[in-house]
Amino acid sequence: MNAAAQVIDELITANTICVVCTLMPDGSPHASAAHFATVDHTQMLFLSLHRRSRTAENIILDSRTAITIGVDPGVPATLQMRGHTTVSQGADLEIAQQTFYSRFPRSSRYKDDPRTLFVCFRPAWSRYSDAAARPEFFVRGFPASS
Repeated sequence: MNAAAQVIDELITANTICVVCTLMPDGSPHASAAHFATVDHTQMLFLSLHRRSRTAENIILDSRTAITIGVDPGVPATLQMRGHTTVSQGADLEIAQQTFYSRFPRSSRYKDDPRTLFVCFRPAWSRYSDAAARPEFFVRGFPASS
């Protein structure tokens, strides 16, 4: 793993909540916080949502999504991503559940709840920044282009 991948992996491991931005039917943005679990250094992020939440309903209508990880004011490092989010089904649903419930075991009580919806975010663009690093440290295009 190269140095950029290592610092990004550390940021992801240190955080459990991300900010998710979706598009409302009228095109206006909608932001919410959500727990996430990941595999492959952010090639896929899994979210567990309430099926009737605004975020879930927006994703079903329009897959375009932006996600930010790292919103702690004490840690000025962030990973910002844009991409598409799809509803997890079949084998993808099993991977999503296994990945998410291994990170958040208490959430497994909702596994058979029909209101639980798993979605998978895949980044098309990303940028990591650490304003505290000297000089400031930026990585663009990771991991989607790697």
